[in-house]
Amino acid sequence: MTYQNQNSKQAEKEARILKAIKRGAITVGGTVLLMTGWFSFTETVSQGHVGVVFNKAKGGVQSEPLDEGLHFVNPFAKIIEYPVSTETVKYRLSLATGDTQTIVIPVSFDYHNERAKTPAIYKEWRGQQSKDLESGYLRRNLLSIASEVTSKYTILELNANRGKIQTEILKNFTERVGKKGFIIASINLGTPEYNAETQQAIQQVVNKQQELKALELEKQKAELEAQRAKIVAEGQAQADIAKAEGEAKAKIARAEGEAQANQKIQATITPQLLQKMEMEARLQHGWVTIQGGTPLVEAQK
Repeated sequence: MTYQNQNSKQAEKEARILKAIKRGAITVGGTVLLMTGWFSFTETVSQGHVGVVFNKAKGGVQSEPLDEGLHFVNPFAKIIEYPVSTETVKYRLSLATGDTQTIVIPVSFDYHNERAKTPAIYKEWRGQQSKDLESGYLRRNLLSIASEVTSKYTILELNANRGKIQTEILKNFTERVGKKGFIIASINLGTPEYNAETQQAIQQVVNKQQELKALELEKQKAELEAQRAKIVAEGQAQADIAKAEGEAKAKIARAEGEAQANQKIQATITPQLLQKMEMEARLQHGWVTIQGGTPLVEAQK
């Protein structure tokens, strides 16, 4: 094989390689352009959220938000997501009490956005993300409302009235932010956190209250014992009275019976009976004289 032929074959090989490289570059470039176009014209809204569309070209907000899933959109559109399923938010709030104390209390609440009002939320807060609204607008309002409620109670009354406080905060918070499209499902207040000095003061008051409660229980116990003794004494007195009345009635009954018996006996003593008794006594004992119904016997010598 001549030197010229070798050079020709080498040139053909290099031309084929170059052609393949160009073809691959075109394919890759097309794929890149296709993928770029795909991502430019599509948007995926996260599960449990809606997407509010802001058209940068027209400078307006689309009235109907996008539901979760994949959507074809204008490449000049900006989409902000808002939750329409339950989201849980947690804070640690510093709150004032009625006795000029300050406590730190963990607070959590569940909420979601009203779907129809999400475009209005976007407009009012100029496209703020939901996390920004949670740390800003929602937190400020909850702090304000919770402070108003806790300021009605002393630091010792907070735990005893936690359910009542929680209900009032939920009611007021729901009314205030619900108008803007934030639906509050529930609120939970955690255990207040106190500094060491406040905790010691609270414990002293609690101990004193327990002592007073113990004394009150002793007082109630003594009163119950006194009432019981009084009831027992009154019952015994009534029993004694009943017994005396029974005995008196029995005596009266016996006396009346004896009187009635004597009356019956007296009614049966007639002159004929006395005469008969006198004759029988004479026969048995000798001479008998009846005086006033009483036989006197003079024995025969």
